[in-house]
Order: sequence, then structure tokens, then C-alpha cells
Amino acid sequence: MSFAGTLREGDREHAVSFTLADGVLRGTRDGAPVPEMRVERRDGGILLGTGRDSARAIVARDGNRLLVHLDGRVHEFELVDSSSSRRRERGGHRRHAVDEPWIASPMTGVVTSVAVKPGDAVPAGGTLAVVEAMKMQFVVRAPRDVVVKAVKAEAGKPVDIGAVLVEFDEPAPTARA
Repeated sequence: MSFAGTLREGDREHAVSFTLADGVLRGTRDGAPVPEMRVERRDGGILLGTGRDSARAIVARDGNRLLVHLDGRVHEFELVDSSSSRRRERGGHRRHAVDEPWIASPMTGVVTSVAVKPGDAVPAGGTLAVVEAMKMQFVVRAPRDVVVKAVKAEAGKPVDIGAVLVEFDEPAPTARA
């Protein structure tokens, strides 16, 4: 798995490039190498290690935002796809997570509940499912008005970040008077 682009943290932007292979994360930030880290998924979280030190992190993704819970603090980042930024500058369409015909798990954890079934009409912001990791729950909500096409998640089952939880169709347009 690789990522290259811009990582925005508050008002600061950093050019980053990372590769995760064989459980080792390698990369650069603003052209300078960052220390290699061992990455291991464990108990719904991610164990990060350098040398003999390690720390447990929980990563949740919400569209282009990454929320990283580490050492008692939540760090918020925004992933900026440079090719999408260039397309947007030229007037092209940029696809957002809210445009997708599915919703993905924002974090690695366990699905604690699924609130919908195929055929259900769900308004924007309605609850679809709940994912939990290390007692931190994330309510997965509909990004817009949708009709559930298929439910891929099952309560009590583990799920990885980015796994499709629910697929949906667009609701039929409402008649206007």
C-alpha cells in the first residue's frame, strides 16, 4: 500500500510519501525521511513501533479526514490528493466520499450494530452502523438520502478500515408540486 500527496494538519501542509510493505512503514515528509515504523494490527487498533518503543493508535477515516487517537490525544489530518487538486483548479469534477454508491468503515474494529436492511430509505445523516475499537465508537451515517441496496457488515464481526459496510442506490426523486 502506498500514498503520495499532501497531508494537511491544521494550517500546515506537508508533502508526504509513504509505503507500507511487510509490516514496515517507510516514507518521507517534506522530502526528509521519517523513521521506519513497524505496523501491526492488534485488538482493533494499530501498534506502531520504532526500535524497542511502541504505541497503540486508533485511526478513523471520514472521507478525506483522518482522526488518529495516539497517546491520549486525537490528531486530525486531511488527505489532499494532488491530482484531484489539479483537476479542480482546471475546473474538473472532484469525487468525494459522499458521491460513492457505498459507505466504508472509518476504522478497524468490530461492528457493534447495523441499523439498516436492504430496501430501507435512509435520510442524510441517518445511522447505518456502529463500529467500535478499544471502547471508542464511531457512528457511520448516510452521506446523503439513500436507499440501502445491500448490507455487507454483520454485528459482532471484525472489520478493517475502508471495508464496505453498506451499498446503496439513489432514492427515487420526489415529485414537486
